[in-house]
Amino acid sequence: MFEGLFPGGDKPGKIITLGFPFETIYPETNRNIFASEILKFFDSPSSVSQTTVVELPTNYHLSQNYPNPFNPTTKINYSIVKQSHVTLMVFDLLGKKVATLVNKEQPQGYYEVTFEASSVNSQPSSGVYFYRIQVVPMDRQTDSFVDTKKMMFLK
Repeated sequence: MFEGLFPGGDKPGKIITLGFPFETIYPETNRNIFASEILKFFDSPSSVSQTTVVELPTNYHLSQNYPNPFNPTTKINYSIVKQSHVTLMVFDLLGKKVATLVNKEQPQGYYEVTFEASSVNSQPSSGVYFYRIQVVPMDRQTDSFVDTKKMMFLK
């Protein structure tokens, strides 16, 4: 740390040099404390806010529902990599559509949908059901994504 006149200068200045990369200060709490001290030295606000980095998906994915088997509800997760029209439907063992869970345009991201078997009818049948996702990118420059998985409903 240096505070004062630099050679050839007429106004005082401040400088800090480190003999190691700042990112190597661990744990993160120690790095934040150090950053706060640096800000104080430069007469800057001393609060360092922590930012959360949100990672966006890099591939299309349909996860297995959970719990599986389920009664009466289960969750289905999926990810899309760009603005797309998403359709997520549930079918019975004979291929008859029993529910449409999603049918809309969605931005890139991770999603979770809840399927409630009683939404099919008041007395849903135990057995195997299939859920199918179809993702059509809005730019139409990349291929659509389609995947199907099976789930088990037990009374």
